[in-house]
Amino acid sequence: MLSLHRASSDASAHPSAGRRRGSRAHYWYCPQGFVGNEKGSLLKLQQEVLLGAQKNHIPFVRYDHIFSTASELMDTSIQTLDAYPRCTRILNCFRGQKELFAHFHEKTRYNIRLSQKRGVQVSRIDVSNCDENIKREVYSVFQQTGKRHEMRTYPQHHFDILWHMPLARWYAAYRENCIIAAQVVVLLGDTATYLHGGSLYEYRSDMASYALQWKALQDACEEGFQYYDLWGIAPPN
Repeated sequence: MLSLHRASSDASAHPSAGRRRGSRAHYWYCPQGFVGNEKGSLLKLQQEVLLGAQKNHIPFVRYDHIFSTASELMDTSIQTLDAYPRCTRILNCFRGQKELFAHFHEKTRYNIRLSQKRGVQVSRIDVSNCDENIKREVYSVFQQTGKRHEMRTYPQHHFDILWHMPLARWYAAYRENCIIAAQVVVLLGDTATYLHGGSLYEYRSDMASYALQWKALQDACEEGFQYYDLWGIAPPN
């Protein structure tokens, strides 16, 4: 659930900058909401963020309250439409790769193995030392995926910023020296979060997206992250 705080008049929420659709007004966005053990500390944190927004002439602060309840919100908060997935699924990396793989759905395990049999190769992209053509290929894959599913994709400048973010990790799946799928994972604290991904329709039978997710999850486990957030999984019907 998303909420807004009107802000017309050193916080640990770390809100990021955003832009309201249809206007040039910027706002602060805190994707994981405010987290704390006591209601009083949460309210104080929200007040500090609002004060910072006012000083920087930010009209409002937008945030999820995944870990907080409505009773912990300030009176000035307004519930609004979801901009990002409301439901997700988080995997516990401490279970280990073997146990995680065993608990996957049978079809998921099959598709991962199938991608390997079809010769799909997955690697992490070294954005600091890669050819510019790789970046263009990845962006093209994202654009084609968005068009195919009639989804709005981020503009080039947003992609360029994300490409060079220290906390962003990019992966590409190759078939015959061609990038057929790609995804980006964002690292923060003890969690690796799958953010965006895309694939080419003509290679859909290669199941490259499954190979990408499995590689990213393996890396998260090996590097000591506690959780892998799939960031957008619908609940069972």
